[in-house]
Amino acid sequence: MGQKARTLVGADVDHIITLLRKAYADEWLAMIQYETAAFQAKGIMRTDVVRDLKENAMEEYDHAMKLGRRICELGGTVPLTPEEMIKESNCAYIKPGESCLGRIIEQTIISERCAIGVYKQLLNEVQGKDEMTMKLIVTILAEELEHEDEFQNFKEDMDSLLAKIRDCKEK
Repeated sequence: MGQKARTLVGADVDHIITLLRKAYADEWLAMIQYETAAFQAKGIMRTDVVRDLKENAMEEYDHAMKLGRRICELGGTVPLTPEEMIKESNCAYIKPGESCLGRIIEQTIISERCAIGVYKQLLNEVQGKDEMTMKLIVTILAEELEHEDEFQNFKEDMDSLLAKIRDCKEK
């Protein structure tokens, strides 16, 4: 790691590394959650939801790799075990224990909203202190906002479809 990277960030570098480690752990856990949910998913919109879960899992992996690289550039180390990741994460790992597509969509929205909050906080912490980390966080935050929007749209589509089915049954 170049000493200049730590110098540019200043006295808050260890605090920023800690926040980045937590986000790194979140990304790994989200990737596992989404891949597992994709295997479990059943329901009428399964194909589209599974496709997006798998795409998002790969994006979460990409986020983790970028965060890990930045942590190392700043002189830190990434969490090395699943136990460390669970302990350090901001967002709880939500075990997709049921195959209900509606529940999987809700769990994904919860996870994405947590990630959005984490990156908003990180952005506030690094603004004016660490331009390289700030650019990374802005990019990741934009993708997390897209993920939340995708799954919110799935939820609205499912709710609308269920309402139409109920209406048909009542007639």
